[in-house]
Order: sequence, then C-alpha cells, then structure tokens
Amino acid sequence: MKRAVREVDWTTYDEVFPDRYLEPSAFDQEIVREVEMCLLPRPDFLRKQQFPVEVLDIGGGKNGTKHLQHEESDLMKCWLLDPFVDAPDWMEGSVDWDTNKQFDLIVCRGAFNYLQRKQILKIPGMLKPNGVFIFNTFYEPKNGSRRYENSKSGVQGVEKFQRVGDQIVHRLEPDGEDFAIQHKIKVRPVQEIVKLLGRSLAFVFLGHNTLFVRMENGRQLRSQNHRS
Repeated sequence: MKRAVREVDWTTYDEVFPDRYLEPSAFDQEIVREVEMCLLPRPDFLRKQQFPVEVLDIGGGKNGTKHLQHEESDLMKCWLLDPFVDAPDWMEGSVDWDTNKQFDLIVCRGAFNYLQRKQILKIPGMLKPNGVFIFNTFYEPKNGSRRYENSKSGVQGVEKFQRVGDQIVHRLEPDGEDFAIQHKIKVRPVQEIVKLLGRSLAFVFLGHNTLFVRMENGRQLRSQNHRS
C-alpha cells in the first residue's frame, strides 16, 4: 500500500510514537543522578551551592523531560527550549536560542540529533561555570524495521529506519491507515561531537546502542569507553 507522507506533529508525540521512546530509560537514570548532584553542595566550589539550581530542557516536548520535575521546586527551576511546543505548567517558561540566560544543568533527552550545528555550538556558552550538559545519542545508526505500539492511543504499526547519507529516515506506518509519519535524524559520529563541543567530554555506553555524553564547563574530563 502506498502511503501519503506526513511530518511529525510534536504536539501529539506522546500519542503517536512508540512506547519505548516515552518510557523511563537508562539515560533518565543519568538525569536523576545529575539532578541529585546539582542539589548537593559542591565541595569544589569552596562555597555552598547557590539555589535554586537553574536547568534547561532542550527538546523535552509538551510535557517536558519528566525526570526534571523535582518535588522540591524551591531548589530547582526549569526552562524549556523547544520551538514546537509551549513549556508545561510546572516549568518557569520557555527560552529560545538567543537567550542570554545561563544554566547549571542542560539536558537534551533524545533530541541532540535534531539540533543544527549552529545550535550545538551555542550550548557551551549557555552553561554557567562548572555547569553540565548531558545528552544521549545512538552509537551506530542502523537500518531495519520492527513492530511498535503506543499504549496511550492504542496505535500499533511498523517502525522503519533507513540511513541515507548523513541522515536516518525514521518512518512510522500505523496499522490500517493510508499515511506514514516520517522525519529525518542527523547522524553525528563521536568525532564530530568532539569537534563541535571540544574535548571536555565523557562518553559512556548505555545498553547496546545508546551513547551517554557528559560535558562539564571549565573542566577537562577523561573520555570513557565502557558499557553499563
């Protein structure tokens, strides 16, 4: 069956995309760890940590990255940078790429490969001294297909991946429909990530094909290459 191609509507992401993108992941555990570290006094500051901790969520969607919704809201304030949706009520609001604000922690959950080069280059300047930027990406882009389900809407279908040059074409084909939802994801190898963000990076494997990347502003980190 030939299907008409639709672009992703990011306001309905949580009703359309496969459950595995929406469920807690190993990267979410890293987010929780970084938040807990931010909320502790940092001995290397030689002073008490300043509160509230200010956090930026890049590409977190209409609900925001849930693991940033901390119960002690007086200790942590969160903003959203996502051009497709408004910030959820529990956040302080939205910013854009021209913001002058700087943050203690910047989180990019599942969105790094959508960013333009010029946007990535802005991120180090958006960190406070000793601020941390964390994100996840795939290690080796793969071709293939598999069944999927979205339990919120009940939609089931086939999810397909195809590498075309330096992009992955990601396609969702819902059962019983005459359309497919398709978008493209930029492939950024480790070497390119290092070139864009500098060498103050640590790389850790999460699972079989997820790479967790951590950058701390003003500190040289020893790159790691192990699985957890």
